[in-house]
Amino acid sequence: MEAIQIVRRLHQYRAWCNHQLLQACRPLSAEQLHAPFEIGQGSVWRSLVHLLAADSLWLDAFEGRPDSPVPCEADFKDLQELAERWADLDRRWLDALARLDGSDLERPVLRADLRNQRFTLDRVDAHLQVCTHAAYTAAQLVNMLRRLGVAPLPNCMLVAIVAPFPHEPP
Repeated sequence: MEAIQIVRRLHQYRAWCNHQLLQACRPLSAEQLHAPFEIGQGSVWRSLVHLLAADSLWLDAFEGRPDSPVPCEADFKDLQELAERWADLDRRWLDALARLDGSDLERPVLRADLRNQRFTLDRVDAHLQVCTHAAYTAAQLVNMLRRLGVAPLPNCMLVAIVAPFPHEPP
């Protein structure tokens, strides 16, 4: 498998996983969404917003807008509004990934960090950062959902998208 196919597959997984997390959060009350945790960004809500913000900032950087404003909690009145914004962002990602070719992965991408300091990164490493950050944050969110008693928990493992469970015995 070529690098471009791996990058696209990882982004497919990232978007699928984000959707699983959003679906698992829909039944939560506002109190549960904002309940404090000593992991992630401190609550389910803040962790979801953080995840969307990271996906958004990196896509903006890939599209040549390294100084885009950071989406924050105040930008969303509720989970539905966050989900709608995420659906739009996923469509932008799909378009960007469809245009991506192997030579793009070798070019640098410019981004500003949260302290407004600029840095460059090879695009392949930037794509890996986006996807591994999403998986890391997803694990934190699943842990929070477990502590809130959500059942069933979303299966956010990559294998779940390529070989859904349960399997019938051979």
